[in-house]
Amino acid sequence: MKKFLSTIFLLLLIAAIYFYRRDFIQYIMVNYIYKTEFEEKSANNYERSVDFKYVQVESRFEPKTKQDILNIIYTALDRGYDDFAFFCSKEYKDCPNDMKELIDNNYEIANINNFVAPYNSYQRLSFAIDGYGIIRVHVEKMYTTSEMNLINQKIEQLYPTLVKSNRSTKDNIKAIHDYIINHTVYLQEEETGDYLNKSVHPKKTSIAYGPLFNGAGICGGYTDAMALFLDRMNIPNYRVASETHIWNLVYIDGEWKHLDLTWDDPVTDTGVNVLLDTYFLISSSTLETENRSEHKYDKSIYLEA
Repeated sequence: MKKFLSTIFLLLLIAAIYFYRRDFIQYIMVNYIYKTEFEEKSANNYERSVDFKYVQVESRFEPKTKQDILNIIYTALDRGYDDFAFFCSKEYKDCPNDMKELIDNNYEIANINNFVAPYNSYQRLSFAIDGYGIIRVHVEKMYTTSEMNLINQKIEQLYPTLVKSNRSTKDNIKAIHDYIINHTVYLQEEETGDYLNKSVHPKKTSIAYGPLFNGAGICGGYTDAMALFLDRMNIPNYRVASETHIWNLVYIDGEWKHLDLTWDDPVTDTGVNVLLDTYFLISSSTLETENRSEHKYDKSIYLEA
Protein backbone atom coordinates (compact mmCIF):
# COMPACT_ATOMS: atom_id res chain seq x y z
CA MET A 1 0.00 0.00 0.00
CA LYS A 2 2.84 2.39 0.92
CA LYS A 3 4.56 1.63 -2.40
CA PHE A 4 1.32 2.27 -4.26
CA LEU A 5 0.86 5.66 -2.54
CA SER A 6 4.45 6.58 -3.30
CA THR A 7 3.88 5.75 -6.95
CA ILE A 8 0.69 7.82 -7.05
CA PHE A 9 2.48 10.76 -5.38
CA LEU A 10 5.35 10.53 -7.86
CA LEU A 11 2.96 10.48 -10.81
CA LEU A 12 1.09 13.48 -9.44
CA LEU A 13 4.38 15.30 -8.93
CA ILE A 14 5.47 14.57 -12.49
CA ALA A 15 2.08 15.68 -13.81
CA ALA A 16 2.25 18.90 -11.78
CA ILE A 17 5.76 19.64 -13.05
CA TYR A 18 4.63 18.95 -16.64
CA PHE A 19 1.55 21.18 -16.50
CA TYR A 20 3.29 23.91 -14.55
CA ARG A 21 6.72 23.41 -16.10
CA ARG A 22 7.00 27.00 -17.32
CA ASP A 23 6.34 28.38 -13.83
CA PHE A 24 8.60 25.76 -12.28
CA ILE A 25 11.50 26.46 -14.64
CA GLN A 26 11.05 30.21 -14.25
CA TYR A 27 11.12 29.83 -10.46
CA ILE A 28 14.34 27.79 -10.60
CA MET A 29 15.98 30.25 -13.01
CA VAL A 30 14.95 33.35 -11.06
CA ASN A 31 15.66 32.06 -7.57
CA TYR A 32 18.71 29.89 -8.19
CA ILE A 33 20.38 29.90 -11.60
CA TYR A 34 20.17 33.64 -12.36
CA LYS A 35 19.45 34.87 -8.85
CA THR A 36 22.08 37.63 -8.92
CA GLU A 37 20.49 39.19 -12.00
CA PHE A 38 17.26 39.82 -10.08
CA GLU A 39 18.79 41.09 -6.86
CA GLU A 40 18.38 44.81 -6.26
CA LYS A 41 21.60 46.70 -6.96
CA SER A 42 22.78 49.97 -5.51
CA ALA A 43 21.98 53.14 -7.42
CA ASN A 44 24.75 55.45 -8.60
CA ASN A 45 25.21 59.06 -7.49
CA TYR A 46 22.93 60.46 -10.19
CA GLU A 47 19.67 58.74 -9.20
CA ARG A 48 16.74 61.16 -8.99
CA SER A 49 14.17 58.75 -7.56
CA VAL A 50 11.27 60.99 -8.57
CA ASP A 51 7.75 59.92 -9.48
CA PHE A 52 6.55 61.69 -12.59
CA LYS A 53 3.11 61.43 -14.11
CA TYR A 54 4.40 59.39 -17.05
CA VAL A 55 6.70 57.02 -15.15
CA GLN A 56 7.15 56.21 -11.48
CA VAL A 57 9.75 54.46 -9.34
CA GLU A 58 9.01 50.72 -9.20
CA SER A 59 9.88 48.66 -6.13
CA ARG A 60 9.22 45.21 -7.64
CA PHE A 61 10.67 44.08 -10.96
CA GLU A 62 7.76 41.79 -11.81
CA PRO A 63 5.35 43.68 -14.08
CA LYS A 64 1.64 43.05 -14.13
CA THR A 65 0.78 45.77 -16.67
CA LYS A 66 2.42 47.60 -19.55
CA GLN A 67 2.81 50.65 -17.31
CA ASP A 68 4.75 48.47 -14.86
CA ILE A 69 7.20 47.63 -17.65
CA LEU A 70 7.76 51.32 -18.38
CA ASN A 71 8.20 51.99 -14.66
CA ILE A 72 10.75 49.19 -14.32
CA ILE A 73 12.80 50.48 -17.26
CA TYR A 74 12.63 54.01 -15.85
CA THR A 75 13.68 52.84 -12.38
CA ALA A 76 16.63 50.83 -13.71
CA LEU A 77 17.83 53.72 -15.88
CA ASP A 78 17.33 56.19 -13.06
CA ARG A 79 19.50 54.05 -10.78
CA GLY A 80 22.23 53.96 -13.41
CA TYR A 81 22.18 50.20 -14.04
CA ASP A 82 24.30 48.90 -16.90
CA ASP A 83 22.40 45.60 -16.96
CA PHE A 84 19.14 44.52 -15.38
CA ALA A 85 16.50 41.83 -15.71
CA PHE A 86 12.85 41.29 -14.85
CA PHE A 87 10.27 38.62 -15.53
CA CYS A 88 6.60 38.51 -16.47
CA SER A 89 4.22 37.32 -13.78
CA LYS A 90 1.92 34.40 -14.49
CA GLU A 91 -1.13 36.64 -14.31
CA TYR A 92 0.23 39.04 -16.90
CA LYS A 93 -0.41 36.96 -20.01
CA ASP A 94 0.05 39.87 -22.43
CA CYS A 95 3.51 40.68 -21.08
CA PRO A 96 5.57 39.15 -23.95
CA ASN A 97 3.38 40.84 -26.57
CA ASP A 98 3.42 44.18 -24.75
CA MET A 99 7.18 43.95 -24.39
CA LYS A 100 7.64 43.17 -28.08
CA GLU A 101 5.38 46.09 -29.01
CA LEU A 102 7.38 48.46 -26.83
CA ILE A 103 10.66 47.30 -28.37
CA ASP A 104 9.40 47.38 -31.96
CA ASN A 105 7.79 50.79 -31.60
CA ASN A 106 10.47 52.19 -29.25
CA TYR A 107 8.67 55.54 -28.91
CA GLU A 108 7.50 55.12 -25.32
CA ILE A 109 10.80 53.68 -24.11
CA ALA A 110 12.83 56.38 -25.91
CA ASN A 111 10.91 59.12 -24.10
CA ILE A 112 11.73 57.56 -20.72
CA ASN A 113 15.32 58.66 -21.35
CA ASN A 114 14.34 62.28 -20.82
CA PHE A 115 13.14 61.73 -17.25
CA VAL A 116 16.48 60.47 -15.91
CA ALA A 117 19.64 62.45 -15.22
CA PRO A 118 21.80 63.02 -18.34
CA TYR A 119 24.56 60.75 -17.02
CA ASN A 120 22.07 57.89 -16.62
CA SER A 121 20.53 58.33 -20.06
CA TYR A 122 21.22 55.72 -22.69
CA GLN A 123 22.45 55.79 -26.25
CA ARG A 124 21.21 52.28 -26.94
CA LEU A 125 19.23 49.56 -25.14
CA SER A 126 19.56 45.89 -26.03
CA PHE A 127 16.77 43.48 -25.07
CA ALA A 128 16.77 39.69 -24.83
CA ILE A 129 13.57 37.76 -24.07
CA ASP A 130 13.56 34.01 -23.44
CA GLY A 131 10.69 31.55 -23.57
CA TYR A 132 10.13 31.68 -19.81
CA GLY A 133 9.24 35.35 -19.65
CA ILE A 134 12.62 36.53 -18.42
CA ILE A 135 13.69 39.83 -19.99
CA ARG A 136 17.28 41.04 -19.87
CA VAL A 137 18.34 44.56 -20.76
CA HIS A 138 21.81 45.92 -21.49
CA VAL A 139 22.30 49.68 -21.28
CA GLU A 140 24.85 51.48 -23.44
CA LYS A 141 25.28 54.80 -21.69
CA MET A 142 25.37 58.18 -23.37
CA TYR A 143 28.36 59.33 -21.32
CA THR A 144 31.65 57.61 -20.62
CA THR A 145 33.21 57.71 -17.15
CA SER A 146 35.98 59.94 -18.47
CA GLU A 147 33.49 62.41 -19.94
CA MET A 148 31.51 62.52 -16.69
CA ASN A 149 34.63 63.16 -14.61
CA LEU A 150 35.78 66.01 -16.84
CA ILE A 151 32.32 67.60 -17.00
CA ASN A 152 31.91 67.36 -13.22
CA GLN A 153 35.25 69.09 -12.72
CA LYS A 154 34.18 71.84 -15.13
CA ILE A 155 30.85 72.35 -13.38
CA GLU A 156 32.50 72.53 -9.95
CA GLN A 157 34.96 75.07 -11.34
CA LEU A 158 32.18 77.27 -12.76
CA TYR A 159 29.61 76.81 -10.01
CA PRO A 160 30.89 79.40 -7.47
CA THR A 161 31.03 82.02 -10.21
CA LEU A 162 27.58 81.34 -11.66
CA VAL A 163 25.54 80.42 -8.59
CA LYS A 164 25.42 83.00 -5.78
CA SER A 165 23.65 82.58 -2.44
CA ASN A 166 22.53 86.23 -2.44
CA ARG A 167 20.71 85.84 -5.76
CA SER A 168 17.30 84.34 -6.46
CA THR A 169 17.04 80.85 -7.96
CA LYS A 170 15.72 82.38 -11.17
CA ASP A 171 18.69 84.76 -11.40
CA ASN A 172 21.13 81.89 -10.81
CA ILE A 173 19.50 79.86 -13.58
CA LYS A 174 19.73 82.95 -15.83
CA ALA A 175 23.46 83.22 -15.11
CA ILE A 176 23.98 79.60 -16.18
CA HIS A 177 21.71 80.08 -19.22
CA ASP A 178 23.76 83.10 -20.31
CA TYR A 179 27.11 81.43 -19.69
CA ILE A 180 26.30 78.35 -21.79
CA ILE A 181 24.92 80.45 -24.65
CA ASN A 182 27.80 82.96 -24.60
CA HIS A 183 30.38 80.16 -24.71
CA THR A 184 28.65 77.93 -27.27
CA VAL A 185 28.11 78.15 -31.00
CA TYR A 186 25.16 76.27 -32.40
CA LEU A 187 26.35 73.94 -35.17
CA GLN A 188 23.30 73.81 -37.38
CA GLU A 189 24.87 71.44 -39.89
CA GLU A 190 25.24 68.81 -37.17
CA GLU A 191 21.62 68.98 -36.01
CA THR A 192 20.25 65.81 -37.58
CA GLY A 193 17.26 65.20 -35.30
CA ASP A 194 19.16 62.17 -34.00
CA TYR A 195 20.36 63.94 -30.87
CA LEU A 196 20.72 60.60 -29.07
CA ASN A 197 23.46 59.38 -31.42
CA LYS A 198 26.60 61.16 -30.29
CA SER A 199 28.78 59.07 -32.62
CA VAL A 200 27.85 61.32 -35.56
CA HIS A 201 29.08 64.43 -33.77
CA PRO A 202 32.91 64.59 -33.62
CA LYS A 203 32.86 67.58 -31.25
CA LYS A 204 30.41 65.76 -28.94
CA THR A 205 27.88 68.50 -29.61
CA SER A 206 24.89 66.33 -28.66
CA ILE A 207 26.05 65.96 -25.04
CA ALA A 208 27.16 68.48 -22.41
CA TYR A 209 30.82 67.95 -23.32
CA GLY A 210 30.43 69.91 -26.58
CA PRO A 211 29.22 73.20 -25.08
CA LEU A 212 31.43 73.01 -21.97
CA PHE A 213 34.70 72.00 -23.65
CA ASN A 214 34.45 72.53 -27.40
CA GLY A 215 32.30 75.66 -27.42
CA ALA A 216 29.87 73.97 -29.80
CA GLY A 217 26.56 72.25 -29.43
CA ILE A 218 23.25 71.16 -30.81
CA CYS A 219 20.03 71.00 -28.83
CA GLY A 220 21.02 67.85 -26.91
CA GLY A 221 24.29 69.43 -25.76
CA TYR A 222 22.69 72.69 -24.62
CA THR A 223 19.93 70.82 -22.79
CA ASP A 224 22.21 68.34 -21.04
CA ALA A 225 24.58 71.07 -19.90
CA MET A 226 21.68 73.00 -18.37
CA ALA A 227 20.21 69.85 -16.79
CA LEU A 228 23.50 69.02 -15.07
CA PHE A 229 23.65 72.47 -13.48
CA LEU A 230 20.00 72.20 -12.43
CA ASP A 231 20.71 68.83 -10.83
CA ARG A 232 23.71 70.35 -9.07
CA MET A 233 21.34 73.02 -7.69
CA ASN A 234 18.84 70.32 -6.63
CA ILE A 235 16.14 71.82 -8.84
CA PRO A 236 13.58 69.29 -10.20
CA ASN A 237 13.83 69.12 -13.96
CA TYR A 238 13.59 66.86 -16.97
CA ARG A 239 14.00 67.13 -20.73
CA VAL A 240 11.13 67.56 -23.19
CA ALA A 241 11.50 66.23 -26.72
CA SER A 242 9.65 66.78 -29.95
CA GLU A 243 10.42 64.90 -33.16
CA THR A 244 13.32 67.21 -34.00
CA HIS A 245 14.22 69.07 -30.82
CA ILE A 246 14.86 68.79 -27.08
CA TRP A 247 14.85 71.36 -24.24
CA ASN A 248 14.52 71.64 -20.44
CA LEU A 249 11.45 71.67 -18.21
CA VAL A 250 12.16 73.20 -14.79
CA TYR A 251 10.14 73.22 -11.55
CA ILE A 252 10.50 76.66 -10.01
CA ASP A 253 8.27 78.70 -7.69
CA GLY A 254 5.69 75.91 -7.60
CA GLU A 255 5.32 75.66 -11.38
CA TRP A 256 6.85 73.79 -14.31
CA LYS A 257 8.46 76.14 -16.83
CA HIS A 258 10.09 75.62 -20.24
CA LEU A 259 13.74 76.60 -20.73
CA ASP A 260 15.19 76.37 -24.24
CA LEU A 261 18.80 77.51 -24.53
CA THR A 262 19.10 76.42 -28.15
CA TRP A 263 16.40 78.81 -29.36
CA ASP A 264 17.80 81.57 -27.14
CA ASP A 265 21.06 81.23 -29.09
CA PRO A 266 19.82 81.78 -32.65
CA VAL A 267 21.90 81.42 -35.80
CA THR A 268 22.16 84.83 -37.49
CA ASP A 269 22.81 85.71 -41.12
CA THR A 270 25.74 87.91 -40.12
CA GLY A 271 27.33 85.34 -37.84
CA VAL A 272 27.04 87.69 -34.85
CA ASN A 273 26.39 85.92 -31.56
CA VAL A 274 23.03 86.81 -30.03
CA LEU A 275 21.77 86.15 -26.51
CA LEU A 276 17.99 86.04 -26.06
CA ASP A 277 15.65 85.18 -23.20
CA THR A 278 12.55 84.47 -25.29
CA TYR A 279 12.44 80.89 -24.04
CA PHE A 280 13.69 81.51 -20.51
CA LEU A 281 11.38 79.87 -17.96
CA ILE A 282 8.15 80.36 -19.88
CA SER A 283 4.79 78.65 -19.44
CA SER A 284 3.36 76.08 -21.83
CA SER A 285 0.75 78.58 -23.01
CA THR A 286 3.48 81.10 -23.84
CA LEU A 287 5.47 78.43 -25.65
CA GLU A 288 2.43 77.56 -27.75
CA THR A 289 1.96 81.18 -28.85
CA GLU A 290 5.35 80.94 -30.58
CA ASN A 291 3.77 78.26 -32.79
CA ARG A 292 7.08 76.57 -33.63
CA SER A 293 6.86 73.06 -35.05
CA GLU A 294 10.02 72.16 -33.11
CA HIS A 295 8.12 72.71 -29.85
CA LYS A 296 5.19 70.39 -30.62
CA TYR A 297 5.66 67.85 -27.83
CA ASP A 298 3.54 64.87 -26.82
CA LYS A 299 1.30 66.04 -23.98
CA SER A 300 0.38 62.46 -23.10
CA ILE A 301 4.01 61.90 -22.06
CA TYR A 302 5.26 65.25 -20.78
CA LEU A 303 2.28 65.66 -18.51
CA GLU A 304 3.82 68.22 -16.17
CA ALA A 305 4.32 70.67 -19.04
